[in-house]
Amino acid sequence: MSKLDNAINIPMLRFGGFKREGRPEVLQATSALYYLIHEGRKQGFTNRVKTRVVQHLRNIITSGREPCGDAQHFWHYPLLAASITLAKNTPEIWDQFSEEEIARFNTIMELFIYSTNFIANDSNEYRTGLALHGDVYKEWNPNFKISLVAPIVFASIYFGGSEVIDGMLLNYSHDALIGKLKEFGFANALEVWNTPSFEHNGVVLPGAKELTENGGPAYIRDGSNVFKGGNGAGIKIPFIYKGFKADDIGIIDYLVADCYGGGEVFSRSEDNGDGTYDAYILDETTSIMEGRLGLMTEFNSGDKDGFRSDARYCMIDHIMMTSVLSALKELGLWSEKNELFDLVKVGNTDLIFKLDHGYVSRSLGRQHTVISNNLIGYDFAKDIWERFFPNTEKEETE
Repeated sequence: MSKLDNAINIPMLRFGGFKREGRPEVLQATSALYYLIHEGRKQGFTNRVKTRVVQHLRNIITSGREPCGDAQHFWHYPLLAASITLAKNTPEIWDQFSEEEIARFNTIMELFIYSTNFIANDSNEYRTGLALHGDVYKEWNPNFKISLVAPIVFASIYFGGSEVIDGMLLNYSHDALIGKLKEFGFANALEVWNTPSFEHNGVVLPGAKELTENGGPAYIRDGSNVFKGGNGAGIKIPFIYKGFKADDIGIIDYLVADCYGGGEVFSRSEDNGDGTYDAYILDETTSIMEGRLGLMTEFNSGDKDGFRSDARYCMIDHIMMTSVLSALKELGLWSEKNELFDLVKVGNTDLIFKLDHGYVSRSLGRQHTVISNNLIGYDFAKDIWERFFPNTEKEETE
């Protein structure tokens, strides 16, 4: 079966609320949607491809099937934002939707603006999204940063630039947003954006409305326990991240440098002193990128148990970053001429080699083997990378 047929046959993309938003099949289906839109734009839309793209997109603006839009590290968000943005810039797709349906897409893209500003703005230091479940921070590893920040870059393209984005932020009204979510029956988004204030030890702590409009300290709820969730200015401030506005490609360059900032490629970690290694290529081959700068950061990082080298997170970063860069290239906003492209080429080529040969990863003090698979849409990203970026390198085989 061709990759195009495989993408068409992936089950329909749909969302089911905050607790089910991060499921592997959601990333797989979003990857398939992005692949179909990208392929259609490059190769021409057959009736099968166009029909499937429209079905996916129409499904996610249906009541109870839309994304919740929380400020959380949901890996499919960059792909979803890129897909909707490419769709808007593809008349044969966008013309299929009514004005009311387009208003629904607009609202989803607004959620990306508001949630990204809440969690990633330079003035905010929150460690929880608006569902108040915690487990998120803008300075963590690339799989967090890309998923948290890239959506607003596409929203700026979708709506027409930073000034428009900042105007939406400065004029943000929580009540008006909730009104639109109710009008469209967006139950998953309402679950998050209607998170109420709550009492703890006789003190009323803020919910989504208070945090978005007024800022201040946030608190994480874990059953009957409450923890500090950071502080900030909320949503009603102009967006700026690492000093960049939403439509500044410097954001993408920062994310690229961060994602491929692991140093020189290695095929196995340093010897533990007893002839064993914490991480290594399963069949003991050597990466074709050995020694070159551009190793994906999550092959050479750390966690609470020490050294961390995790091919699964690198696979996730590859899916997100390849989708982001290919969409921006398709829109004429990024290309191989970028001075950082060599890092991307080295890092992706090394990752593909390691996944093809198997990689014994280490995280949280344990080893686990990761091999090439399409359970989260990796094959689609790999195919786009190898065919759409002409300066890529492949392993030579006899």
